Amino acid sequence: MQSTKMKNSDAIPVVGTAAHKILSEQIYSTETYQNTLEMGRPFFTKDEIQEIEKKYPEGMTWKQIEKEISKKGLIIKKPTFRKYVNEKWVPEAITQTSGREHIYPNTAIKSVNLVKFLLSIDGKNIFNLLDALNTEYGASIYELLEESSYMDLQNDVRVALSYYLAVGIPDIESAIEKDLDFKKAVSGETCEEIKEKLNSYLKRMSEKYNKYIEPEIDGFVDYAKSKHVKININDILQTIISKI
Repeated sequence: MQSTKMKNSDAIPVVGTAAHKILSEQIYSTETYQNTLEMGRPFFTKDEIQEIEKKYPEGMTWKQIEKEISKKGLIIKKPTFRKYVNEKWVPEAITQTSGREHIYPNTAIKSVNLVKFLLSIDGKNIFNLLDALNTEYGASIYELLEESSYMDLQNDVRVALSYYLAVGIPDIESAIEKDLDFKKAVSGETCEEIKEKLNSYLKRMSEKYNKYIEPEIDGFVDYAKSKHVKININDILQTIISKI
């Protein structure tokens, strides 16, 4: 059941998750987005996003991102952009210029546009938008974003990690932070050292998942769809539940 406490910011998926990928690709075709453009709101069309990505194949600096956004009529300050990056709503920098200026993936412009749009929507429309975007896995974006009620992920860290890599929830980083907040040191290591090591594990897992596993999943899904093979997600979930 949809929670009335869900805020617009809760609808923004983390970069690298299935929810972020699907929203980024499908948002342009939704009635809510189309109506917003027709009202004259300064958001990008899909073609405009693709043109910008072609213009900056090697990535974009903050100044270039700001320039393209300003040309469209959107306003974003550098501290706000940094918040988006820290929240993992926008991809992190991939390298630096010789002048030590960060270079972000060219998909950053798409992520910024998505974040600005989701934050601008009237709260009462957010559920309708998310429910309208069905994924190839048979679940709506809302269902992917909402903490699952059919699994007790806390009792199985391996299942939680698998779900985190695929969907971006539960928020494992926050769980680590919360658990270590009241501890000073464990087995000779400071809490900061432990957090850093655990987060480095998460980063490596996410990088490998995005590079190796997600393309294979996409290939599987595309091939199954091309052959009209329907995979019942409910059957899959019941199998998972029975093993937990």
